[in-house]
Amino acid sequence: MKSNRFLFLAAGLSLAMILTFSCSGDGSVIDGIIAADNTDGEVWDGNINTAWYNTSQTEYTITTAQQLAGLAKLVNDGVEYFLDKTIKLGNNISLGNIDWTPIGKDASFEGTFDGNGYEIKGVNVKKSDDHLYSGLFGALDLNGEIKNLGVVSSTINGTKEVGGLVGINNGKINKSYFIGTVTGSADVGGLVGDNTLGIISNSYSEGYVSGTRDYVGGLIGFNAGELNNCYSSSRVIGVDSISNLSGKYGEIFGGLVGFNYGSGFGIIMNSYSTGTVTGNHDVGGFVGVNNGEISNSYSIGRVSADNIAGGFAAWNEESGTISNSFYNTETSGQSESYGGEGKTTAEMKVQTTYIGWDFSSIWGIDPTKNSGYPYLKEIVP
Repeated sequence: MKSNRFLFLAAGLSLAMILTFSCSGDGSVIDGIIAADNTDGEVWDGNINTAWYNTSQTEYTITTAQQLAGLAKLVNDGVEYFLDKTIKLGNNISLGNIDWTPIGKDASFEGTFDGNGYEIKGVNVKKSDDHLYSGLFGALDLNGEIKNLGVVSSTINGTKEVGGLVGINNGKINKSYFIGTVTGSADVGGLVGDNTLGIISNSYSEGYVSGTRDYVGGLIGFNAGELNNCYSSSRVIGVDSISNLSGKYGEIFGGLVGFNYGSGFGIIMNSYSTGTVTGNHDVGGFVGVNNGEISNSYSIGRVSADNIAGGFAAWNEESGTISNSFYNTETSGQSESYGGEGKTTAEMKVQTTYIGWDFSSIWGIDPTKNSGYPYLKEIVP
């Protein structure tokens, strides 16, 4: 599965249903991630502004949608990939659901994009032959980084490598999130479609993720990188591309990750998923298929499949390891799983179940938070 691409990258070559959610009543987002003033900025009029850019600077602050569109143009035209340079947001930006061309539609953004605690909303990416990757960003390079950024009330459509924030990631993503709808064929994820060599931490996705083929996950579609301190509450569903019926076509679907690939590469730690997952076969509450390493994680979402389903994992290949991880046998509707230990709802809500988990700095558990299930202290839901 994807062995050719994996070997290529391991050799060191770098490369409609719109759901609107909010995490708190005042529109500000999760504690520990977003603390900035979330007053909406001016809505994009479709114009592009690159006047803010000059070659002598290494740090730029963007405050308008026109300037953000200018960033996309500079990268996509090959003028500047921003290696060793930083782009910061100066306030919230609204793209107004006007057609958006991903930043790095077929090349990689190589710099640092610091959301600075602000949000970008109304991102609308349509399926197009004009670009390889779909997301606010198309591709993030090994040297690239996105942090402190929220993307909300957005709709991302594509074919392969489709993600709410990034289509294909080889860089670093930290303290970022996507809330909205993501649809595609293969390698589809709520935050990132394909996380090949990337490192993602303290991030999450909420909304709706659908795919017509394979490798679809609430947070990540295909993972051969590292995930730490992440969660997804996205609903994940397989859609038949011909009849548009749910649960009749897609395979290898997971509540957090569709396919976790590669011993020593596909590493997932301290993460969880809560959304429902529906597909044809190889459908898991946390991961569809695993041959990487998963530890200290859990899932509680309902799992439905025509064939091969698991409360935590639908399939764990010989080289894969799943340790100290759990799933809810009652809410998942599944009594079996290829990895992960089944627990009742009551057992899932007591700290004594999670022996060896770090409840001093990473995890918390409180009946008034996260419906009583363990939560990540960096991103309290």
